[in-house]
Amino acid sequence: TRSPTVTGVQTCALPIFTLIIGAFISVMLTVNGTLTLHYGVYLATVLIHIVGLIAVTAIILIKKEHPFAKRLPLSFFLGGVIGVISTIFNVGAFGKISLTAITALCMLGMTLSSMLIDQYGLYGMTRVPITARKLPGIFFVLFGIFIMLLGSKFDFIPVVISFCSGVTIVLSRTYNARLSKATGLFVSSWYNYSTGLVSALIALLVIAPQELNALQSIPPVWWAFTGGLMGLVTVTLNSVVVVKIPALYMTVLLFIGQVFSSILIDSFLSGHFAAADALGGLCMIAGQILHVYTDSKKPSIP
Repeated sequence: TRSPTVTGVQTCALPIFTLIIGAFISVMLTVNGTLTLHYGVYLATVLIHIVGLIAVTAIILIKKEHPFAKRLPLSFFLGGVIGVISTIFNVGAFGKISLTAITALCMLGMTLSSMLIDQYGLYGMTRVPITARKLPGIFFVLFGIFIMLLGSKFDFIPVVISFCSGVTIVLSRTYNARLSKATGLFVSSWYNYSTGLVSALIALLVIAPQELNALQSIPPVWWAFTGGLMGLVTVTLNSVVVVKIPALYMTVLLFIGQVFSSILIDSFLSGHFAAADALGGLCMIAGQILHVYTDSKKPSIP
């Protein structure tokens, strides 16, 4: 259950902590992208899941949790499989369009797919119809993305898969929520990394077995291997914050942290600050605020 009040030092600390989580996600995308540039999309995805699985296995062994204590429906494990698709999409777009554009397009995919789920009450969710009141928020988000893409090179495939990564993240999150409720946070993460690793290995061997040749060398930076661990940390931090801060504020703060940290990372990597990205980010944040504010005021329809 959500804590009834958060006062004192926590009132200031929690929003800052949530912003940091958003920034951490952008750093994770950069780390995973760096690994991809050296090993290729599919081999990097396998390595990301191996690191994450080792980390979460150590945790459940220390906590003496038992992943096979319950028999669960096969549909509960789809989150890990879909999560592999999200990872492949994200790392596949890295280096082809800016990190800011990847983040923005992913957020657009998440927003629109979430609205579709709400509209029809899919996956057992409460039905929340799309109304004209939500259109201004969507317009600002779209306008912000347009500004971000206007000044950068346009590559159709990375744009499409970045958008699709947002859709798959929402689907994966939906299945993972059911799994986590049935098994607990770390056991569900163990299942996600396990099923994800198997799926990633199959994709590697079927689609791009030639990437295995890259194992003969290692990346020039050790931190390129930490993406899987960062993914686990991100999930854990989110679970800590989500019970202590209203969903409305958490959504906006995560969005702000991720968008503007992406802008800073892009500026560092390119050597110059992109004012268009900053303006586009502000438009997207305005749209996101309008969107979640409208949702918070609109009564749901069972």
